[in-house]
Amino acid sequence: MLVTGADHTHLNADGGRVTAVLVVQELLRQKPELSVCFDTQQLARHHEPRQLQKSLQQKDLLLEADDRAITVRRGSQLVLTWNAVPLPLPSGMDPWLQGSGFLHQRVISTATTDQGISFEVDLIHRAEQESVVDILRERWHVHVRSAETDCHDFEIQSTQYNQTDLPLQVLQYHYGGFAVRGPVEWLSAASDTQIVNSAGADRETANRQHARWVAMTAVQNGQQVTIAMLSHNSNFRDPQAVRFHSSKPYFVYSPAVDGEFRIERGQPYGSRYRFLVCDGPPQAEWIEQIWTAWQSE
Repeated sequence: MLVTGADHTHLNADGGRVTAVLVVQELLRQKPELSVCFDTQQLARHHEPRQLQKSLQQKDLLLEADDRAITVRRGSQLVLTWNAVPLPLPSGMDPWLQGSGFLHQRVISTATTDQGISFEVDLIHRAEQESVVDILRERWHVHVRSAETDCHDFEIQSTQYNQTDLPLQVLQYHYGGFAVRGPVEWLSAASDTQIVNSAGADRETANRQHARWVAMTAVQNGQQVTIAMLSHNSNFRDPQAVRFHSSKPYFVYSPAVDGEFRIERGQPYGSRYRFLVCDGPPQAEWIEQIWTAWQSE
């Protein structure tokens, strides 16, 4: 029990594995003849601590972590930031928005890979009622690739674990899922924001279409910039429907568009998305090549 309430360690995957190892160890202490029933090497591996280094460098990438954020840079350029604490609210915003999306976040690991740098983080989705209930534990595995082009290239794998004994029912809705929102400068008409999907449809015709990838382009500092989001074919209801905002620089991969579904306890909901951030207009043929090669990874 923590001062902030029950931490429910035994209910999440990491805590469950630790608890299982402790139970098996005590069982083998009392009944050593049962050792033939267990893989002692796997038990030992569960005692190996995950690596959490505050600074990592791999090729042209540098990861730095502290109590407030994880940043990954490519040379002098910032690729991404994961915030561990809420950012200051813009003037005029309701104070209750301050904590949105920042419940019990924690960093699990940081690592280098053959292709770049990665980190894992957890987030608890909680129902704030008279009886506080942890509904989902979501783990992100973020992998930033060392660049083979001038584009920034990273992938986010999300796994959501139901923390309750009841199924979480996601109702059919016209949006909601994994989204991209352009910077505030792209709200201006001068940004000339355009959106196109893998079928060649634009903002006017592509809303709720199913697409392998979506690219959003706008003018910033006098030149075109493109953010492309690719959806892996292992995702639920692939190819997923995409909701486009009619005027704002926003789109979202939203499987709930096609009907309700459930996240059951013991059956985590996983998704994989890859992001390419490039100067210039979208190169549809090149994005399609990246998407195709990525499916075998």
